Amino acid sequence: MRKLKVFLAVLLASLSLHVHPSEIDSLLRELDMSIRNRPQYTLKRQEQIDALQRKLRLSHSDQERYDLYRELFGKYRSYRMDSALWVANQRVELAKRMKNPLYIRSAELNIAEVMIGVAMYKEGLEILDGIKSADLDASGVSYYYYQYHQVYTLMADYAFSDQMKEHYRGLAYQYKDSIISMRRPGSQGYLLMMSEKLLYEEKYDEAIEILKSCYKTHEEKGYSVAIPSIGLANAYAFMGNTELQKKYLAISAIADIQAATKEYISLWKLANLLFQEGDIKRAYTYIECSMQDATFCNARYRTQEISELLPVISRTYENKLKEEKTQMVALVILTSVLLIILLIALMFIFYQMKRLNVARKAVNTMNEELKHINSDLHTLNDKLQESNQVKEEYIGYVFNMCSLYINKQEEQRKMLARKIKTGQLDD
Repeated sequence: MRKLKVFLAVLLASLSLHVHPSEIDSLLRELDMSIRNRPQYTLKRQEQIDALQRKLRLSHSDQERYDLYRELFGKYRSYRMDSALWVANQRVELAKRMKNPLYIRSAELNIAEVMIGVAMYKEGLEILDGIKSADLDASGVSYYYYQYHQVYTLMADYAFSDQMKEHYRGLAYQYKDSIISMRRPGSQGYLLMMSEKLLYEEKYDEAIEILKSCYKTHEEKGYSVAIPSIGLANAYAFMGNTELQKKYLAISAIADIQAATKEYISLWKLANLLFQEGDIKRAYTYIECSMQDATFCNARYRTQEISELLPVISRTYENKLKEEKTQMVALVILTSVLLIILLIALMFIFYQMKRLNVARKAVNTMNEELKHINSDLHTLNDKLQESNQVKEEYIGYVFNMCSLYINKQEEQRKMLARKIKTGQLDD
């Protein structure tokens, strides 16, 4: 039955739930930028902590100091576990001095939270077991149950056998109901825990509707969307929708990085997902960032989770770098060979151009000589034309003289003939 539900959920997801690839690319680029700007976000959070510490030094009453320590613990809890533990111990001492049992139990719960956060589950459970819910107010009881839920959830994740995993998951599930019963219906805490319960019960569609409502509320009110986003990512992971899982992991990671949260889950889960898809460079950057932050925070269980992935991703990334280096060397060699060939070709072209210039100069010289010869020929032609014209004039003159002479002889012949006819022989 469970497998059938999962199959149907996957089928529905593939038919109805889609995310545009460019949206994820845009989110990943924003996440890359956030990681590069991480020192600025850390500095901003440290400035907030420094401001609270200045207020502590100027405080005048134990009540004021106790409230400031509570606020300071909130700044340290997902930032630096060792500092959070110091603040929690200061709260315990101050509460004892104030002789306020409710304050003492609240501060002890802070210590238990830190113990659980640094993977000291036994010590955390001992503190929790030493506190009675009857000694707490309503918000304290909810916090008390949440710490039990958290420790059993983590113990289930790291349990050695499947039987132990199911045992601890069952205990954590019982505390989900306890937490829900202590929170105001419709509140964000109530809805988020209800979504976790629905996810455990494989009611994914209902859980997603609740988480989307929480996400919208957090976004509208300017709250961090990291928690509802990681919930949505988990829901879509159960449904097999990798694209939407990746989208909400990226959104959660951006919110965590920009809030200078050092203890988180979204970024290293996203690194694992990208690693499986072959985006090795981003996966390495994200897992390295996650390890640095977890180490800075001293969140041991996060360090343990990340350390299982880091060597695999790191080794693959190094192999990829070696491969790229080999390709780069081959490319450099090929480029060098091509450059040598290009230089030889350029030298040959230069030599040919030089010969062409010499030939061009020779042709130009010959052209100049031809111009001179042509000029001489034109001059000679002009002279020949002038000589021919003179000859023609002389020939015409001779022909004219001959014609006149012939005409004169003809007239003389005619005159002699007339004289002969008239008998003038003496004349």
